[in-house]
Amino acid sequence: MSIDPDSTTPPRRGWAVYYDDQRITITSWYVDTPDGRYATANLSGVLQVRTHAHPGRSIALIAGGLELSVALPFTVAYHSAAMIVVGLFAAAGVGAGILVDARRNPRRLELRAAHRGTEVILFVSRDRAEFERVRWALIRALEVTRSPLH
Repeated sequence: MSIDPDSTTPPRRGWAVYYDDQRITITSWYVDTPDGRYATANLSGVLQVRTHAHPGRSIALIAGGLELSVALPFTVAYHSAAMIVVGLFAAAGVGAGILVDARRNPRRLELRAAHRGTEVILFVSRDRAEFERVRWALIRALEVTRSPLH
């Protein structure tokens, strides 16, 4: 690779852009967000925070409980154990679906870090794929910063 002698900007050694969009830019030197620019050398304690709160899940759990409470009187009235089994299966299906969805689809994903002793939120997303791309870009940037050859 040759350097263009007519170039007005000198080449920057060890500088790379790992992720760039409107909400965050991650380079080997800094992380730029709408709230500020943070040098990667000054970032520590990076955490990912997943919030699973969603009112629809609570409503579904309540519906599962109601299914059981409605199935029980019919079971007693018609002397049918099959009715309670059907109610239990329906409630278990609702509960299992909610738990699987909560595990796979958190409602809010955050990247937080300490910048010179102050906790900052670097990135927030509801899209898991986008969040993972940003997270891996940040990991790469921090690895380069912490590398003894840098």
